[in-house]
Amino acid sequence: MTFFRLKMYSEWISVPATRNAEDKRWSVLHTLPANAGRDVVIAVIKPLASNLGISTPSCDPSVLVSDKQVHWCMEVICFGLGLPLSEHEAIRDCVNVYCEWMLALTKPKVCVPKCICEDPNMYTRNMLNHLYNLFLPRNDNSADIINRQAVLCHRVLRTIETVAQESTIIERETWDAFLLFLLAINDTLLAPPSVPDDIGSHLCERILGVLAEVWLLACHRSFPSPSLWKTFRELACSWRHRIALVDQWNKVNLALTTHVLQFMYGSHFPTAKISDDDSHLVPTDMSNECIAQAWFRLLHTLGNPVDLCRPEVISQTPKFYHFALSSEMVIDPCQHPCLAVLPQIFYKAMKGISNLVDVFLGIAQPDIEEPVHIPRTYSQPTSSSSSTPPHNRRGFSKNLPKDPTNKGMQKASLISNLTSVKSGVNQPLLSQSQQQLLNQQTPQQSPISTPTTSSAPPLRPPLSPSRPKCNSVLHLFGSWLFEAALVGSDMTSFTSNSEQSDNSLRRPSSLVLDNRQSSAPMLESFEIPSNLTLENFESGQAEAVGSLCRIFCAKRTGEEILPVYLSRFYSALQYGLSGGHNERTNVSQHSNEFK
Repeated sequence: MTFFRLKMYSEWISVPATRNAEDKRWSVLHTLPANAGRDVVIAVIKPLASNLGISTPSCDPSVLVSDKQVHWCMEVICFGLGLPLSEHEAIRDCVNVYCEWMLALTKPKVCVPKCICEDPNMYTRNMLNHLYNLFLPRNDNSADIINRQAVLCHRVLRTIETVAQESTIIERETWDAFLLFLLAINDTLLAPPSVPDDIGSHLCERILGVLAEVWLLACHRSFPSPSLWKTFRELACSWRHRIALVDQWNKVNLALTTHVLQFMYGSHFPTAKISDDDSHLVPTDMSNECIAQAWFRLLHTLGNPVDLCRPEVISQTPKFYHFALSSEMVIDPCQHPCLAVLPQIFYKAMKGISNLVDVFLGIAQPDIEEPVHIPRTYSQPTSSSSSTPPHNRRGFSKNLPKDPTNKGMQKASLISNLTSVKSGVNQPLLSQSQQQLLNQQTPQQSPISTPTTSSAPPLRPPLSPSRPKCNSVLHLFGSWLFEAALVGSDMTSFTSNSEQSDNSLRRPSSLVLDNRQSSAPMLESFEIPSNLTLENFESGQAEAVGSLCRIFCAKRTGEEILPVYLSRFYSALQYGLSGGHNERTNVSQHSNEFK
């Protein structure tokens, strides 16, 4: 199974969705002075927007009668969608015109030009190229501007949802255009390091939700090509610092897993409790083959979820490197404050996988999951902040030059690493102590809540008699669970294959570095920030250990479990019992299941 994961889409080339969107978003008006383009937009868009039947009960036939006239107006609208939000009324009119025209794929109004009604697919693909301008972050990041932009973006997303759900004439090329558009706007808004209250944070959950819904509809109507799947996987791996991504991943996985088990084991097999909103993610008439294919592919969209406890991996993306190179405060990409939520993200990912394991075992789930949060407030680091010597702490090392003032050398090192990636050579990143950064940037970190269970589960949770064999469940989730349970130990060689970055996730030109392959000598190690040491990831590790316990306790009499899984399980138990409070508690809570 691990070998298959590493080889997924390895023979396919991904689509440069974001770069293509950037190339196709330009209008001829962009070659003119900005004021001239704005004046043209205002003059052209007003008569078109006033005849849409939005503010009036009826509308007249469009005055645009030829392809040439429509394409000329589309050049104007393309420029208008990228205007500063101070021109909110003009941008709103551009959005309204395109949304009404796009509905020609369903039931067009009389105000829609005839040529668009005759070939709505071609025109919709062109409109999507232009609508990318609307989602681009603006220079003015005031709350009012961001709210106005978000409202307009929501209007476009609702229209795309409506068209995808109701239209019966969407061509395959148009489905691909919808998916590439959604991938491009997600990547543009979510790939950069997250900043509170920016447009990406405002739209994060919404654009991910629409991407998931439309992607599943496409699986039903026009199954995406391997190149699109590979593109989705590559881009999603650069959004993993967003907690909403893992939330959406968990929802989709649970919904699809429930459907898979229903047609594999019959309607009598216990079903997972899914919210009403999530129950509509999977189209009702979607074939079993499509469900199975989409389930397995989406399950592996995030790559290796255990990487979520490795800030030095999550931050190895072009956007994080760009921020580090342009910032005086951040020397290493993994120093960005937004990565402080990784312990919560890792916990959510492991909890989601644990829930999938329970569904496979037929373990009944509670109606409402209410984890208890234990606040951990991280004050600024001092020399006496920990009683454990630095070299004995459970953490991972980075490189530290002995001169803490040599920032110029660090920036040069970053540039050198980026250059080496382009030439195919991967080198480690040299950086200063992140604790110095946190002292300068955030004297007091916000309290971070680490979820943990509050009460012991029943002695033996009821299992479905028709549940799959333990080996089958371990084939699916074992590599992730074992690796998560053993993070920080010297037994990670058990999962060396799954630890290595998946080369199929990246194009040869991708600026994603792999710090495991290095030809440069390692320098002195330094500590990462206190809120990113491995102790903070113990809740996620505890979930992995608990899930492994439930799998092995589901063994039937006479059922054989592969020796390699048994040895890894005993190693995980030993390491868990010697670890932190959360791991010991989770193992002890499952002790009755071994009786």
